[in-house]
Amino acid sequence: MSERSASGFVRTLLKIERDGISGTLVVRAEEVTTRIHFRNGSLVFADGGTPGEALGRVLVADGAISEEQFFEAIRVMTDSLVDNEQMRLGEVLVLVGYLSLDQVQEALGRQVRRKVMRCLQWDKMELGLEAARSDERHGHFPTPVLPLVLEGVRRFIERERMMALLKPWVGCHVTLRGRAALIGAQLGMSAAEIEVIQRLDGGTPRPTAPPGGLG
Repeated sequence: MSERSASGFVRTLLKIERDGISGTLVVRAEEVTTRIHFRNGSLVFADGGTPGEALGRVLVADGAISEEQFFEAIRVMTDSLVDNEQMRLGEVLVLVGYLSLDQVQEALGRQVRRKVMRCLQWDKMELGLEAARSDERHGHFPTPVLPLVLEGVRRFIERERMMALLKPWVGCHVTLRGRAALIGAQLGMSAAEIEVIQRLDGGTPRPTAPPGGLG
């Protein structure tokens, strides 16, 4: 395990994606462990994390189900254990008619993204890369890294912390590697954010954050 900052975490994600690595990136911070799974460089799953990232909590927070429906599903799961049948929450939600199978799959994908994004809340973390195991079984929700990072920055990195992370590059001349509109579309940027990156022509020292920060 090696200690990294949030920016080091992002660089590690991008390197794994770029190099087409298969394996599990283990992230430890503040007694929380998150495991991020890659297959041939594609981020496909994440587990562990905080209790607030559990599927039921994600569904309630998103308004997909109510608190009452969540607790009813838990009751059904408990009853299934008594009957020696272990049922997953998603299975129960489909069984009782609260969600469709497609809605459960979409929610599982959101859960994976949240687990990865939430790692950005920590200033320091320990990272370790484990080799892929042939007997490993988990979900498959391919997620491009860059758009995920941008969304995580919006959610978990406030302006003051962002400027501290960018400090080593203040005064550097930055230019885009492609058209601003295309890059913005790939990253899910807003019109205001695309307008900001259009100014990165290599002639003006950057980075400087837009008023109010990203988002």
